[in-house]
Amino acid sequence: MLKPSFVSTPSYDHLALVLRVCDIARAAGQLINKFAGLQKTIPYRVKADLSPVTDADEAANELIIRELANLTHATPIVAEESIASGDVPAVHSDSFWLVDPLDGTKEFIGGRDEYTVNIALIEKNVPVIGVIYLPAINTLYWGGCRIGAFRKENREDPCRLQARIIPAKGATAVVSRSHITPETKHWLSRERVATTEVAGSSLKF
Repeated sequence: MLKPSFVSTPSYDHLALVLRVCDIARAAGQLINKFAGLQKTIPYRVKADLSPVTDADEAANELIIRELANLTHATPIVAEESIASGDVPAVHSDSFWLVDPLDGTKEFIGGRDEYTVNIALIEKNVPVIGVIYLPAINTLYWGGCRIGAFRKENREDPCRLQARIIPAKGATAVVSRSHITPETKHWLSRERVATTEVAGSSLKF
């Protein structure tokens, strides 16, 4: 278990909270990496929606739910693997956590680095903080309303991120490695896109 909670209501400071969530995402990522190192071929099962799930997905899901519940006791947690197993929380409050404990399961199974841990806090239908962690390369992205966006790679100091102005020659579009659709291709053909790159999971964000 991580540090005991000092937060119990939505009236918390978002900066302090997002830093705590960064710790939770790292812990989940370290757990996922342990599964990746156990065997050369990662076993998986197929869910009802035909997407794959591994023991690492479920273990990370359990860890994140436990730690978020300790952090904000009354805030509902909507987590992918919990939903898949039929555990659908009642969301009656203005706030809830949205969790994908292992995004890019196909990349994880395929031995690629492009899998992530995703945790966001939603307030009144607006994401107010978010964390994306890439366990394989120890890179963390986080940010929120009135906080800004940051990236931290390995032991380097965090650096502030900002959106660049689209170059005159056109934008760079990052598309799904596993889920590129005809609709996406059609949209790209109509926009001012100079180059297209592929990536798995929320790494695209």
